[in-house]
Amino acid sequence: MATNIEIKARAPRFVRTLALAEQLSGAGALTLRQEDVFFKVPHGRLKLRILAPDRGELIFYQRQDTVGPKQSDYHVHATTHPASLCANLTAALGTITTVRKLRRLFHVGQTRIHLDAVEGLGEFIELEVVMRADQPSSEGVLIANQLMQQLEIAEADLIDVAYGDLLLRAKDAAAAGIVPHSTITCPACGHRQQEAMPTDACQFLYDCKGCGALLRPRAGDCCVFCSYGNVPCPPVQAARGGGAQTHTAADRGLSCLR
Repeated sequence: MATNIEIKARAPRFVRTLALAEQLSGAGALTLRQEDVFFKVPHGRLKLRILAPDRGELIFYQRQDTVGPKQSDYHVHATTHPASLCANLTAALGTITTVRKLRRLFHVGQTRIHLDAVEGLGEFIELEVVMRADQPSSEGVLIANQLMQQLEIAEADLIDVAYGDLLLRAKDAAAAGIVPHSTITCPACGHRQQEAMPTDACQFLYDCKGCGALLRPRAGDCCVFCSYGNVPCPPVQAARGGGAQTHTAADRGLSCLR
């Protein structure tokens, strides 16, 4: 079984993080469209990654749901018939959810850096330090921590679970009346951009995709969505009982996780 040391985090400054990854790698990104179908299994996680009609990977992995660098043990089986394999696994096991993403892949030493735009969730970064058979995990943790510093990954942006789990959380939030998207209007250039909001945290930084300005919450607001979005963040919505009403001055007293 192969082993990685991994972290996953939100990437609120996606454009800057992308530039830092390219600088560290010394090369442009390999762009991949991926569809991951998660199946019901008694332990670990099992997913079929569909890369093309004639190319896929069945991946079983076990990883603790903790923030920060953690060990992931995995098996990968390549297939040239992902559709039929998916149908058979679905019939036998049942599915949990499907994750669709655009991945930008960089290599830095023995580490794979993934900049992911995940459908329905937003933008993220992953680090996968691919461990050698004779390499202690402490070395992988050190490499991951060093890259986190170089890529300006904040501890507050680290997440503990897989994209599939985040999608299930978003589904539960939607069932409770929480609106998952907000359109941010940049106060510097007026550019408008719809973004997916974290359902269990607030986003403190945002790079305008029009002019590149770095946005921070206004005084009294908990996040950039409550300052510049047409829909307040999910924690504020939840405190008001759900719904997409425009935020009010009364919401400014509500605090969120950062």
